[in-house]
Amino acid sequence: METNRPDRVDGMLVSELKILAELVRTSKASNVLEIGMANGSSTLAILGELKSTPQGRLTSVDPFQMHPSNPGPGYDGVGLDNVRKSGLADRHTWIGMLDYLALPKLAEEGKRFDFIFIDGYHSFDYAMIDFFFADLLLQPGGMVLFHDSGSMAVNRVCQFVAANKAYTPVGPPLALILDSLPKRVVRRAYWLASGQDGKFRERRERWKSLAAFVKQADGMTKEFVLKGI
Repeated sequence: METNRPDRVDGMLVSELKILAELVRTSKASNVLEIGMANGSSTLAILGELKSTPQGRLTSVDPFQMHPSNPGPGYDGVGLDNVRKSGLADRHTWIGMLDYLALPKLAEEGKRFDFIFIDGYHSFDYAMIDFFFADLLLQPGGMVLFHDSGSMAVNRVCQFVAANKAYTPVGPPLALILDSLPKRVVRRAYWLASGQDGKFRERRERWKSLAAFVKQADGMTKEFVLKGI
């Protein structure tokens, strides 16, 4: 997979960007929210699909977009520059607030989206907060897509969604990024033995660290119940 590299510094892998664009297109999304923008890889992939939709709009939440990169964290406005250069700035709204402040504000305003991409800070608590508000903001029938689901922290959030919320997974099963070669060999053997080698290959070669779910309905989880993580 020599060609499957990040498309720019702090960017996503080429295969992941293709999957992202494909999901935006096939879901027929027109009002998209992304949490985390960085240098604009995902932003441009989403806008590239929305430009053929008359009402297509993307809102990006990124508090560090205009912060200096040295000393960081920050991106020197590179993501917004790339959006301007694409000629699609009229379809884009940037919110320069911390996600845990911006998302409840969007919920308070009654905003709803039909596609939400979560690629913010990748600790369990931040990723769970992002999902909690994404769930309030996402229309039933809409899709939530996580990046870096191969990390333990985000993977646990994805497991929670699959086991406890009215969401249906899309694409190959979740898989952690394993540093240990023996563990990778054992997992590969399991996939082969279970007849799921095609799904394993799809995960390894294309989806990489993306995890997608379609929301079936609004609803709270049951009190005092926690399954699957």
